[in-house]
Amino acid sequence: MTEATLLPSSGSWRIARPAGLARRHWAGESEAVVYDPATGQTHLVDEIALALLDVLEGGQRTLRDLAEHFADWFEGGANQDARESYLRDVLHHLQTARLVAVPA
Repeated sequence: MTEATLLPSSGSWRIARPAGLARRHWAGESEAVVYDPATGQTHLVDEIALALLDVLEGGQRTLRDLAEHFADWFEGGANQDARESYLRDVLHHLQTARLVAVPA
């Protein structure tokens, strides 16, 4: 895969498989576990990664849309470019785990 495929600045992100992900988040914890029944793999994710998965289960979203949606999660009102950069890194991690994808 090329870098452009891995980290698109345009296009939409989506859940990799529509089969559904099982998740468990414990109150007071900053991490959660996500189980992918299609692969049998369990992943440890942080709160923003879990929230990204929740949003993407509602449908495809562009990186710009996601950065706007999560603006309140960033202290000090991080600008759009900084939010996109951070979320791109989180999405890359989720894509490496095969939890999210960019439609062809």
